[in-house]
Amino acid sequence: MLPTASHCIKRKLFALMGLTLCIIVIHGEEPEMSEEIDVPPIPIWTPTVTVTTGGGYKDNLLLSHVGRESSPFVKNGLEFFLMRLPLDGPQLNFSVTGDDVRYLSGKSVDGEQLFATDAKVTQEIADGWEGSFGVSYVYLDEVLDVSVSETNRSALKVRTHQLQGGPGITRSLGEFGAITFTVPVARHWFAAPLDDSWETGPRLAFSRAYGNGSEWIASFIYNYRQYDTRARTDELGNPIPDTRLAFQQHQFDLGWRHYIDAQKQWRISTRLSYRLNQDNGGGYFDYVRFQVSEQLRYHANKWDLSAEARLAFYKYVTQQASPTDSSTRERAELGCHLRVERELLTWLRLFADYEYEQVLSNQSFEEYSVNTVTAGLMWEF
Repeated sequence: MLPTASHCIKRKLFALMGLTLCIIVIHGEEPEMSEEIDVPPIPIWTPTVTVTTGGGYKDNLLLSHVGRESSPFVKNGLEFFLMRLPLDGPQLNFSVTGDDVRYLSGKSVDGEQLFATDAKVTQEIADGWEGSFGVSYVYLDEVLDVSVSETNRSALKVRTHQLQGGPGITRSLGEFGAITFTVPVARHWFAAPLDDSWETGPRLAFSRAYGNGSEWIASFIYNYRQYDTRARTDELGNPIPDTRLAFQQHQFDLGWRHYIDAQKQWRISTRLSYRLNQDNGGGYFDYVRFQVSEQLRYHANKWDLSAEARLAFYKYVTQQASPTDSSTRERAELGCHLRVERELLTWLRLFADYEYEQVLSNQSFEEYSVNTVTAGLMWEF
């Protein structure tokens, strides 16, 4: 049968529709094939500089039980952080931090300083294995309570240089977490009356990430400290001539960091710690310490808020509370820290900070409390 005119018209229409569809498809794909997307390169080096300036008030400069000395202060700080991404080589983290506090009406102490720098190189050495080496230096000139490991039961103006470094290795266990083993060595130089010392010991940590960026970590630290000239003591704290004092510490830590919401605005952090300290003399410095801390942090839009509370309890094995009290010494340290930050511009932030510390003891002369309030501005470049 010969095709009719209507059949021919229909065939022409179908052909025209098919040709049009091909043109549309080809035309739609053509830009995708020829278009070049300009993707900015990922920077290997990322530097950050933060400058802080502000002031505040501290009501117990000497951490003393009586004769409290208070003063307003001016505080300035600088922080530099540099990170190298491991795109074509090792990863590098380097930081420098410095803080200077000047007390405007301090009589016994006119200021405090802190300077710290830290560098760490990490390199993948095999599938699932990473090697690292870290070095850190700290200079400190502050009033500190050192009575936990000294015979002096009052705070001192401490000036020290501390240098620490050592290798580490991390083994990834995939979804089960990671194990890290490090062996740092530290050298401490102190101004009199404190004595210089060496420290070393292995550290083993197991961490596991879960959920929405949350993590928990368990660690064990063994630390051995050898003093240069400080003598051992008997059970009453009397020095033993021609001897050198040494401490060994066993410490277990368990930490937990958890994001409460999917947007990661709320985060809670918990840390539990147990330490056993033993000396190589009569056991005067032997103690056990239990410590717990809790932090709640909120971050959203232009606000950063955090609240932290901590408690540490020391129980000495043989050290007496005082020459007239034969009960063993007990000590508790309490503290809280509140901080508020508000972004004013992308490079400028306003902050306010409050910190409270208190020491309780079965001997009242060892007790003290201190309140510190700080406010200021932070510039980030």
